[in-house]
Amino acid sequence: VVSRAGANSIFELLTLRKEQLERLISLAKRLRSKTAENAVSDFSAFDKQKLREYAERAKREWGSTAAYKEYMSKDRPADEGSLQSGLMDIFREFGGMKELPPDSPQVISLVKRLQSYITDNFYTCTDDMLQSLAAMYTADDEFRQNIDAAGGEGTAEFVRDAVNWYLGSLGR
Repeated sequence: VVSRAGANSIFELLTLRKEQLERLISLAKRLRSKTAENAVSDFSAFDKQKLREYAERAKREWGSTAAYKEYMSKDRPADEGSLQSGLMDIFREFGGMKELPPDSPQVISLVKRLQSYITDNFYTCTDDMLQSLAAMYTADDEFRQNIDAAGGEGTAEFVRDAVNWYLGSLGR
């Protein structure tokens, strides 16, 4: 079982990778549109120092945990940004369902998909882990901001409520 701090670190690492990919996309758009004369000399999108520092810290603090080892052993695509993008797509879908009750079949199906996505791409997302993640989605400002940026304001709270309802319906 990964601690709350461990899950938070993994999420932060993925967020940093997403931000790096967004900088690369922005640079590519500027190069394509030729709107910035100095775009070719702007290499800030390629700066991986922040990612390296965070990865070192995560390894130092949680490298001995089973979840971290599982995360590191997973086969991932060369473009890890696509994994983060897939996760954000799920949060976007949650954002489109905020008007539905958390116990609706569509929302419950998406909760299950979220849990499966995390398990398939990062580490085994047990029910306890899912509940810890859901709590962090609203307790941690960075989590909340990233999720709400994907699905609109209130999405993080909606995901938390949907996860809690789902797990409660399972007797957890």
